[in-house]
Amino acid sequence: MTMRAVMAGLVALLGILATALPAAAQQQALPPPAGERSPANSATPTEDVRGIVNRVLMILVDPNLKPQAKAKERRAVIRTTVRERFDFAEMARRGLAGHWGDLTPAEQEHFVRMFTDLLEKAYLDKLEYLSNEEFVYTGEQIHGDAATVNSKVVTRKNLEIPLDYKLFLRNGRWDVYDFLIDGVSLMNNYRQRFNKIIDARSYQELVRLMEWKLEKESQKD
Repeated sequence: MTMRAVMAGLVALLGILATALPAAAQQQALPPPAGERSPANSATPTEDVRGIVNRVLMILVDPNLKPQAKAKERRAVIRTTVRERFDFAEMARRGLAGHWGDLTPAEQEHFVRMFTDLLEKAYLDKLEYLSNEEFVYTGEQIHGDAATVNSKVVTRKNLEIPLDYKLFLRNGRWDVYDFLIDGVSLMNNYRQRFNKIIDARSYQELVRLMEWKLEKESQKD
């Protein structure tokens, strides 16, 4: 498995279904939702991202969780940790874009649950390959309640893979809602895939395909 594929797997845990990204032109991203700025929040976007990434890496090297027999427990801890800072509900909404408003509240809740479960089941195992890589943070830009954290993953062969985080400020903390690998937005990529299926077939067909994939991944556990 190449490191670029592993990186795609990492980001898939946080917001995509595929392990390869097409070299498609980016669409205009949806504006981030309004945040609630809190004077008590002193962490920068980079500090928040670094904190959650470091916690996941520490879980991966924890000798009490590292044995294969502890894989299920280890992944449960990673799920809980990741969900503290990565807004899967917002990712799901952005993935459906204009189709999101056509769903009932119950359908929206179901879609978010499927979206999150499928990403985690499909890609948690790929995190194992990243425990020995170096994460370097190279800058950040803040525009009101939106921010971008620039980083790169440096592999043991000195391959550098750009990985940028898109965040918004809500309830006094920075939460991630999108990623860019080599400048390509993963939520835009998802939006293209979802729109293609819905427009050509139906939302129900998209749900069917996701449920099928989720069942297939569940059989591997």
